[in-house]
Amino acid sequence: MNVWPFDILYPGTSLGQISRNLTVAVNHGANTVIFYIEEEQMYRTFVDESGFSGILQKIEYLIEQAHLRKLKVICYLNGLEVMAHGAYKNPAVPTLYRNHPEWIQRDIAGKPMVWTGIEADWVKKDMEDAWASPYSGFRDLFKDRIKRLGRKELDAVYIDQASLPGMQNLGDKWASSDAGFASAFKSQYGLSVPTTVNWESTAWRKFVYFRHQAVQEYLQDLADTARAYGIVPFFESSANDTCDGTLLGNEPALSVMSGIAASPEIEPGGDYRTAFRMAKFARDIQQKQPILYLGWPESKTAARKEFAAAVCQSGNYYPTADSPYPANAFKFLDGLRRPVLSRRVPYQEIALIYSARNKDFSFKDERTFDLYTEAFETLEEGHLPFKIAPLETLTTAALQDVGPIVLPGVESMTDAEFKLLSSHPVVLVGNNGTRDQWHQPRAKPLKFPRVIPLPSLKSEMPFTLKAPTGTMIEYYVDRDDSRRFYLFAFSPSIDGRISLKSDSSLSAKIYELDRKTRTLSGTNLTVDIKDYLEVISLQL
Repeated sequence: MNVWPFDILYPGTSLGQISRNLTVAVNHGANTVIFYIEEEQMYRTFVDESGFSGILQKIEYLIEQAHLRKLKVICYLNGLEVMAHGAYKNPAVPTLYRNHPEWIQRDIAGKPMVWTGIEADWVKKDMEDAWASPYSGFRDLFKDRIKRLGRKELDAVYIDQASLPGMQNLGDKWASSDAGFASAFKSQYGLSVPTTVNWESTAWRKFVYFRHQAVQEYLQDLADTARAYGIVPFFESSANDTCDGTLLGNEPALSVMSGIAASPEIEPGGDYRTAFRMAKFARDIQQKQPILYLGWPESKTAARKEFAAAVCQSGNYYPTADSPYPANAFKFLDGLRRPVLSRRVPYQEIALIYSARNKDFSFKDERTFDLYTEAFETLEEGHLPFKIAPLETLTTAALQDVGPIVLPGVESMTDAEFKLLSSHPVVLVGNNGTRDQWHQPRAKPLKFPRVIPLPSLKSEMPFTLKAPTGTMIEYYVDRDDSRRFYLFAFSPSIDGRISLKSDSSLSAKIYELDRKTRTLSGTNLTVDIKDYLEVISLQL
């Protein structure tokens, strides 16, 4: 997809403005547009029946006109958040909490997850900002909205940040204890929702993990509804592989395995290794599904870097509204699609384990997450071909294309997970296998039969590669030709060179944004890094 931001669709948006915005997208080389219903998700146009029916007429026209221009259409919807303008200090304004208090998430002390008179990046002081429970009537209302959008031939839905709750900048709020959520938790684990935070308690750890399962099941229900009406579902995660996912009950490593395409929202702020890691994580969870990388560049240079990081993992690109973007980005992707993007299959020899469970249980000091990110950096600095594999959904098939497995602080694991991991040589970083599924100490720590040191990891590729330490490389092989590799090299600094060496002759095509394709041949190739992204098509 070449995704262009259509803009915000308001009740007062004219039909002429809709047509003009679609023409702008076509002129920029897009084949897909994404639109918001108002700034985010407002009570008056999403929950209120007359308001939704009114905006649906505008949406129908938007979709018709987009399809005439051969554009696909994505509708942005908030997962569990509903806002209402003018609600602060005006009790007459209809809001989710005022009209449906039984739908609202509550924290473990019973406090409703509703805010007024606050300001955040997306919330104005005059608003009510309310968070619905995934086990409430809001779910049925959301499914109804998806069905009606599907009947208008919407192509995709983009569900943002289903969280418990999403306002983490106001302190650690652990939701939910509403009646529906409490009943679901009792059914799953036979326990009541804890009333206090206690990381030493098994009941608390089960509650924290169940929150991921609750969001996963909710999104699965929405996704199934979308697909039943011909809509492709996407799920945006701003937490991605960060510790915020524990607090928010929002674990993409679980949700994406339900068949929901991922859209990692990444704001690197200069930390492009983290941006690269988050994008790779989203891609590796489910490699056959698309990802839609969402960044927020603040300058043309930052936009070019984010584009480079995105293309290393995805053939889709979405320059967010009001952000600068590389002017020829879509043209570059279109030119790369047939010879490279449509042919590349990930090439990986090593697996790095990511465990949502262990990240959750070490939330207080983040020790597991720190070990995971450090192991990622070691593998990336060594330019080794590896994949990130989520522990909790691990299968034999997920490991069939790799040899060694790196375990970064995976203290808690099940016997089944241990058996699966033991079929490979493992690198142990920190403590591993010392606790059971719910973090209770094992009487005897698990002992892996084949343990190898981290420095012993080496690539088995039929060529050697050297690159600057800061350069991050994704490896692919051609789906029909095992002797053709595609290397996507992302360098946050335009400096240095990539050296390729083989006993037999090599030939390479180098693709760069805004530059003509270069060709090289010989047993020793030197690729000067001239941009943030170097795409190397290498034939052995």
